[in-house]
Amino acid sequence: MKKIAILVTLVVIIPAMVLMASEKDENVQNLVVAAITFFQEKGPDYSVKAFNALGGPFVKGPLYVFAGSLDGRMLAHPFDKSLLEKNLLEVKDTNGKFLFQEMIEVAKNQGEGWVEYAWPHPGTKEVMQKRTYVRRIPSQDVWLGAGYYVK
Repeated sequence: MKKIAILVTLVVIIPAMVLMASEKDENVQNLVVAAITFFQEKGPDYSVKAFNALGGPFVKGPLYVFAGSLDGRMLAHPFDKSLLEKNLLEVKDTNGKFLFQEMIEVAKNQGEGWVEYAWPHPGTKEVMQKRTYVRRIPSQDVWLGAGYYVK
C-alpha cells in the first residue's frame, strides 16, 4: 500500500508542481513582455515612473517589474526605493552571488533568460529563493526583470 501511495505522489503531485512552476514562468515572462511594449510605446521617463508605482500596472500581486541599466544602476523597483539609482554591481545575495552582474550578463549576451538567487521577500523580509526573468529592451541599454519566490 505504501508503494502505491508513493507512486501516486510521484505521478500526480510532482507533475502538478512542474505545471505550477511553468505557469509562474509564463506569467512572469508575459509581464516583462508587456512592460517592454509599454516602454517602447511610452518612452523611458514615463515607463520608469509606472514601474516604480506600487499601485501601477506592473505590480500584479506578488509579481512586479523592476528595471536596470547595463552599467549597473537600478532604474525602477516598486518595493525597495533604496535601490534606485545605485550602482548594484557589487551587491551579493545571501549566498555571495553577484545577482545584478548576472542579470546584466544575461541581458547583454543572451538578450533574455532566467537568474536564480536568494532575496528578501518584500512582505515578510524573509530571505527566499527567487527565480527572475530578465530581458533587454531592444536597442536600449536597459533591461527589465520580474520574478517569483520559489517555495
